[in-house]
Amino acid sequence: MPQAAPLTTASLPDGIEIFRAGRHLDDAGVAHHFSEADLAGMAASYSPALREAPLTVGHPADNLPAYGWVKSVGRNAAGVLTISPHNVEPQFAEMVAS
Repeated sequence: MPQAAPLTTASLPDGIEIFRAGRHLDDAGVAHHFSEADLAGMAASYSPALREAPLTVGHPADNLPAYGWVKSVGRNAAGVLTISPHNVEPQFAEMVAS
Protein backbone atom coordinates (compact mmCIF):
# COMPACT_ATOMS: atom_id res chain seq x y z
CA MET A 1 0.00 0.00 0.00
CA PRO A 2 1.52 3.39 -0.94
CA GLN A 3 2.39 5.77 1.86
CA ALA A 4 1.44 9.43 1.89
CA ALA A 5 4.26 11.82 1.10
CA PRO A 6 5.72 13.37 4.24
CA LEU A 7 4.74 16.94 5.04
CA THR A 8 7.44 19.25 3.73
CA THR A 9 8.18 22.29 5.82
CA ALA A 10 10.84 24.97 5.73
CA SER A 11 12.27 27.14 8.42
CA LEU A 12 12.36 30.83 9.08
CA PRO A 13 14.68 32.34 11.69
CA ASP A 14 13.58 32.92 15.26
CA GLY A 15 13.21 36.51 16.37
CA ILE A 16 11.25 37.93 13.42
CA GLU A 17 10.18 41.45 14.39
CA ILE A 18 6.42 41.95 14.13
CA PHE A 19 5.37 44.96 16.24
CA ARG A 20 6.86 48.02 17.94
CA ALA A 21 5.55 50.14 20.80
CA GLY A 22 4.06 53.46 19.78
CA ARG A 23 1.14 54.88 17.82
CA HIS A 24 -0.56 52.62 15.27
CA LEU A 25 -3.58 53.24 13.03
CA ASP A 26 -6.23 50.55 12.63
CA ASP A 27 -8.08 49.82 9.37
CA ALA A 28 -10.64 52.53 10.18
CA GLY A 29 -7.91 55.13 10.69
CA VAL A 30 -8.30 55.23 14.47
CA ALA A 31 -5.04 55.75 16.36
CA HIS A 32 -4.08 53.41 19.19
CA HIS A 33 -1.05 53.69 21.46
CA PHE A 34 0.82 50.56 22.56
CA SER A 35 3.31 50.93 25.41
CA GLU A 36 6.37 48.85 26.26
CA ALA A 37 4.24 47.29 29.03
CA ASP A 38 1.56 46.38 26.48
CA LEU A 39 4.16 44.55 24.38
CA ALA A 40 5.55 42.77 27.45
CA GLY A 41 2.02 41.62 28.26
CA MET A 42 1.45 40.39 24.71
CA ALA A 43 4.64 38.35 24.81
CA ALA A 44 3.93 36.94 28.27
CA SER A 45 0.33 35.99 27.51
CA TYR A 46 0.86 34.20 24.16
CA SER A 47 -0.09 30.55 24.53
CA PRO A 48 -0.03 28.31 21.45
CA ALA A 49 -1.76 25.64 23.53
CA LEU A 50 -4.74 28.00 23.90
CA ARG A 51 -4.73 29.25 20.29
CA GLU A 52 -1.78 29.03 17.96
CA ALA A 53 -1.44 32.09 15.72
CA PRO A 54 -1.21 31.46 11.96
CA LEU A 55 1.35 33.00 9.63
CA THR A 56 -0.64 34.81 6.94
CA VAL A 57 -0.11 37.44 4.28
CA GLY A 58 -1.71 40.68 5.37
CA HIS A 59 -4.54 40.60 7.88
CA PRO A 60 -7.22 38.35 6.37
CA ALA A 61 -10.50 38.33 8.28
CA ASP A 62 -10.57 34.55 8.58
CA ASN A 63 -6.78 34.12 9.13
CA LEU A 64 -6.59 31.91 6.05
CA PRO A 65 -4.63 30.62 4.39
CA ALA A 66 -2.10 29.78 7.09
CA TYR A 67 1.43 29.32 5.73
CA GLY A 68 2.89 28.29 9.09
CA TRP A 69 2.40 28.85 12.79
CA VAL A 70 3.79 30.95 15.63
CA LYS A 71 5.60 28.77 18.15
CA SER A 72 6.41 31.60 20.57
CA VAL A 73 6.27 35.37 21.04
CA GLY A 74 8.98 37.35 22.77
CA ARG A 75 10.81 40.67 22.75
CA ASN A 76 14.28 41.46 21.52
CA ALA A 77 16.91 43.71 23.15
CA ALA A 78 15.28 46.77 21.54
CA GLY A 79 11.91 45.86 23.08
CA VAL A 80 10.32 44.95 19.73
CA LEU A 81 7.75 42.11 19.74
CA THR A 82 9.16 39.06 17.93
CA ILE A 83 7.98 35.60 16.89
CA SER A 84 9.51 32.19 16.42
CA PRO A 85 7.73 30.40 13.58
CA HIS A 86 7.39 26.68 12.86
CA ASN A 87 5.71 24.32 10.38
CA VAL A 88 6.32 26.87 7.62
CA GLU A 89 5.40 26.06 4.03
CA PRO A 90 8.48 26.19 1.77
CA GLN A 91 6.93 28.62 -0.73
CA PHE A 92 6.12 31.07 2.07
CA ALA A 93 9.66 30.81 3.48
CA GLU A 94 11.06 31.52 0.00
CA MET A 95 8.78 34.54 -0.38
CA VAL A 96 9.82 35.93 2.99
CA ALA A 97 13.51 35.35 2.21
CA SER A 98 13.26 37.20 -1.08
